[in-house]
Formats: sequence, structure tokens, C-alpha cells
Amino acid sequence: MLSQLVTDASLLPGYELLKYSPSNEVLRACLNTSDGSWPVICKRSRAVGVIAYLAGLMRGSRARRNAARALRLMELGIPTAKPLFVLERGLHESWLVTTQIDDPIDLDQLLLGQPGSLPAARGRGLKWTLIRRIVELLLRMQRAGLSHRDFKAPNLLISGWRDNPQDLCIWLVDLDGLCGLGRMMSSRRLEPLARLAASLRHHSTVTRTDRLRALLCYLDKSDSGRQAWKAAFRRVARLAERHHRQPRADSRDRIASYSGER
Repeated sequence: MLSQLVTDASLLPGYELLKYSPSNEVLRACLNTSDGSWPVICKRSRAVGVIAYLAGLMRGSRARRNAARALRLMELGIPTAKPLFVLERGLHESWLVTTQIDDPIDLDQLLLGQPGSLPAARGRGLKWTLIRRIVELLLRMQRAGLSHRDFKAPNLLISGWRDNPQDLCIWLVDLDGLCGLGRMMSSRRLEPLARLAASLRHHSTVTRTDRLRALLCYLDKSDSGRQAWKAAFRRVARLAERHHRQPRADSRDRIASYSGER
């Protein structure tokens, strides 16, 4: 498998291209071992441009950095795809191979079909559970000194929601944007909520009330209190509007999401 992955990945058993851009390629394939065939996700990173090449010289390959980020999240109990191995070809190209999450759907796709097609009570329950779990994931990251510069709906995979929304699990993927929180001002800690709101702007099922519930849930669980919730809500709305106006790479690059589309 390893030689095929580097030379011609399309020859791999179970090959399916999920995402493509000049700097990234994500595919699904099967890893054949003595214990059987295992589905895996392979992400190929290329250094495009001088800055990316120099970054690889100083910090190591993107695959190596993302594997370290995934292991850090796993230490914190934050669900993410488990890294299996890293392949590097020179300083300009690397592969990260991870386990495939069972039966996932990304938040973007989930909200396109759900919860509108569910009975009203179950649909409301699903949305409220999603809000709580997303806020809990975000706060766990921030309390561990981590942030994500690309905290948006396609990078949040949902599993285990079909039978009982209370059993759902949220997985964080695409770890290129994971970074240290540093001495971020409290107002900047709302940035991930704004990015998420911008990525969900086109969903009619996500209402202004849902956005307010998410903010109040964040304020309550972060011990910030609700005293200044109106100012915080306006700030999130302004940031979301700014992010919405920026070009969206995911709609251009994504061929099929990690959610099992065929």
C-alpha cells in the first residue's frame, strides 16, 4: 500500500477521492493487513510556494504536525481520527494516514437534511444536543490552551446520532488550523463561534434563536456570565459577517465530504 500511496493512489483498493486542491488531497482507501481490510483516510499535503516550503524546513511536514495535533487532542479526550502513520517524500510532500470514523456525517450535511425531516420534538432535541456538545468541545480546547482557526461546520463530524441524539459524538477533523490559544483576549475567544455561525449562514434550520442559545450556553459553561450577553451577541454577529464575506475554500475544494457520500 505504501508504495502505491506515493506513486499512484488511485490504484489502492477502495480508492475514493474526497477532496482536492493544489496543496491538499484527501482520499478514502482500504489498508490490507493479515487481520483483514481496514478503511483509512489518507491526506496528502504539498508545499505550494516559498513560504510553505520554508515552513516545512523549520517546523517539519504538515503530516507530521497534524499527527502530533491529533495525538494531543486524543490526550485531552477530544474525538478525532487516530493517526496511524506518516509518510514523507522530501520536504515538499507528505502523507498522513488515519483511521476512518464509523458512519459520520459532517455538521453541514447533517443540517441540510436534519432536523427538518425529523418530528418536531426530536428535531429540537437534536439541535439542542448539538449546541451543548459543540460548546463543550470548544471549551475543552480553550481550557487546554488550544484554538482552531477554521472552526466551521464541515470540520465537525457527527456520529451516533441516528438512534438517539443523546448518544451523538462530535469529531474534530482537518487539524491544520489547530494552534495555541496564547494570551488571547476574552473577546477573541468568541471567534470560533463566529466562524461556525458564518459557515452555517445558508442553513434555514439554524435560526437566530439557535445562535443565541449557543452563545448563552458558552457564557454559562465558561463562567463568563450573561451580564454582557447582548454585546457578545453583537460581536459574534459582526465577526460572522466578516468571515462570511471572505472566500470559502471548502465549497470549491470539497468533492465529497468525509460523511460517506457516494
